[in-house]
Amino acid sequence: MTLDRVDRVLGLGSPYGDDQVGWHVAQRLAERGDVSATVVALPNPTQTLDYFEGALRLVIVDGCQSGAAPGTIYRWEWPEAPLAPRQMRSTHGVELDAALRLAQSLQWALPQVVLYCIECESCRLGEDLTPAVAHAAVKLERRIVQELNSQEAPGYE
Repeated sequence: MTLDRVDRVLGLGSPYGDDQVGWHVAQRLAERGDVSATVVALPNPTQTLDYFEGALRLVIVDGCQSGAAPGTIYRWEWPEAPLAPRQMRSTHGVELDAALRLAQSLQWALPQVVLYCIECESCRLGEDLTPAVAHAAVKLERRIVQELNSQEAPGYE
């Protein structure tokens, strides 16, 4: 797949409660008129490989579980992202880590890869986002817009 050289935001998720947060942030960003990035919601982290080629910057949004307070926002840059098997893991940790490592092993020219995670509270099928995670999603949407529109990343909690 050949795509124009642009920033890309990939929201990872599933229909399981707070695990929808990546999809939710992606949808909100896609509906804005001030985001020039390509924004996509994905159910499978291995699909991120389809969006590496030609990307200037790849921002991945996912839910995570570490035992911190629900709604806590984390930001890392690959390869420093603490994915499985470490203590902090994205809800899609193993697959996302494998996809990024595969791209690296294939010696692809990786763009800057930024991983944002929001601490999940409940990941039950059919539930909506919990209030803390929904609030964090709105905050993260603003942060991502700020980061996409600047050369330097904003401060983080």
